[in-house]
Amino acid sequence: MIGSNAEEMLLEGSLAVNGTVTEGGYSREELPEYFSGEIKNISDDTFRRLYGREIPDGSWSGEIRMNDAVCQLYYGKGIFGKIFYGVLRILLKISEWQGKPNLNVLFNYNMPIRGYAKMTGFCHYGDGRSLDGDGKRTPHQGTAHLIKAAVKRD
Repeated sequence: MIGSNAEEMLLEGSLAVNGTVTEGGYSREELPEYFSGEIKNISDDTFRRLYGREIPDGSWSGEIRMNDAVCQLYYGKGIFGKIFYGVLRILLKISEWQGKPNLNVLFNYNMPIRGYAKMTGFCHYGDGRSLDGDGKRTPHQGTAHLIKAAVKRD
């Protein structure tokens, strides 16, 4: 449609394009939910057929990994990670109390640990595991490892 405003449409037209897929896709008999748009109450089997593979397991093991966000350091073993989480949490609460969202704090609070390891010179990718104690160290060993890595960096 072409016009000078929404009320005055001078030129109107339509265009129909035939699809290029002749076979494949989904059949209306096998997946009626796909064609009707009723997606709230479908079974796992129906979703698996639509998705084309097994449904990923969404459970969390409780172990902090490099792709986990800083807000999950609450569950970590390392003292440095817990302090880092605590400081950001306090800053977040202050900004909520003031009624002004602090986007820098929110950004850092939700950033993955690997983001700090990649974009800062404070620690390298492998040393980012020290934020949570790596799961293999005691909390003090993780913090000591982080300090050594920061001092040793090139």
